[in-house]
Amino acid sequence: MNGNNFESKKEFDEFIKKITLEDVVLVESNSKVISLSGRVEDNLESNIDLTEMDFETVINMDNMKDFLIVCTLGCDFSITKNTEQFLKIFTNVQAIYRVENLDIDNYSLKEVAIGFAKESAYLHIISFLRVYIMDIVNKSGYPRYVLPLFKQIRDTQYEKYAE
Repeated sequence: MNGNNFESKKEFDEFIKKITLEDVVLVESNSKVISLSGRVEDNLESNIDLTEMDFETVINMDNMKDFLIVCTLGCDFSITKNTEQFLKIFTNVQAIYRVENLDIDNYSLKEVAIGFAKESAYLHIISFLRVYIMDIVNKSGYPRYVLPLFKQIRDTQYEKYAE
């Protein structure tokens, strides 16, 4: 195994088989209804800002082949109209993955964890965020609100379209 670059499909398959999603958890959250008048407004807009994916690896010191990959994504969400803000939600969510019996050096582990976080963890966390934010919006007294599509594109994919 060479960082993000697997030497064969078999090596990649072995790596993927050893990863399990342990949990997706809410780490931090804050919501505030700023103005009740937003409940009767038409044409409300949403603003969503996601932080960079942060990750860490937690190695089992009794067995160096077992470890956790912990991926954290933050989100600021608000409902507005023009410049008036009606609802604000802040949250941090973690996806926790368990990897067992994987023989890998620390440098490669970090590279693989970064690649995994950018590709797979993002999807697990976004699903959790979508449900969580829609629930808070509804529980804050706002009508059902459909969040915009979260779009993810790799830098290498973007470069193709930028020319």
